[in-house]
Amino acid sequence: KYNIPVEIKSSFEEKEGTMMIMEADMEERELKAITGLNRLTAFQLNSEPDNRTSLMSLLQQHENEIINYSLLGNNLWQIITNQNTSQKVEQKLLDLNVSDYSRIDGLSSVTFVGLRIKTDMGFVSSVICCIKDYGIDIYKVEKNSSGFTIYMYRPDNSDVIRNLHERFIVNNY
Repeated sequence: KYNIPVEIKSSFEEKEGTMMIMEADMEERELKAITGLNRLTAFQLNSEPDNRTSLMSLLQQHENEIINYSLLGNNLWQIITNQNTSQKVEQKLLDLNVSDYSRIDGLSSVTFVGLRIKTDMGFVSSVICCIKDYGIDIYKVEKNSSGFTIYMYRPDNSDVIRNLHERFIVNNY
C-alpha cells in the first residue's frame, strides 16, 4: 500500500535476503472479461432427498448441463441449469421423491472475470448498483475462482452485458 521495500532474510543463514518491492499495479484490479448466460432455471430443494447418493448421481449425470449447484444449509440445495435441461432435472427430482422444492424460470447470469475483482467490494457494489439502475432484480451474487457471478430475474441479458462491457471495460470504470 505504501510502496515500502522489504528485505526477506533467512533465519538460518547470514546472507543477503530477497528484496520484495510492490509493483505499481499490484493492488489494482484488472477486469479481463464480462460474459453471461441466458434462459436459466434455478431449483431450490427445501429438504435433502432420502438418498443423497442419488442426488449426487443426478448432478454428475448432467454435469455438462448444470451450471451451478450448492448446499446452502444443512438441507437446502440449489441447482442452476439451462432451461433445456430443467425438464430432465425436474423429472429426476420427482424420481427421487423430492417434492419440497421450488423452481424459478427466466433467470440469466453475468460473470465478471479478472484479477482482484471478487475481493474489491466497492467494485462489486458498483456492478450491483449498475444492474439495479437498469431496473433488474438480483436473485443472488456468488464469488468464484476467477471473479464473481450475478444471477438476475431476467431471461435474456444480452443488452445488459453490452452496457456493462461499455461501462466497465471500454470506459475502464
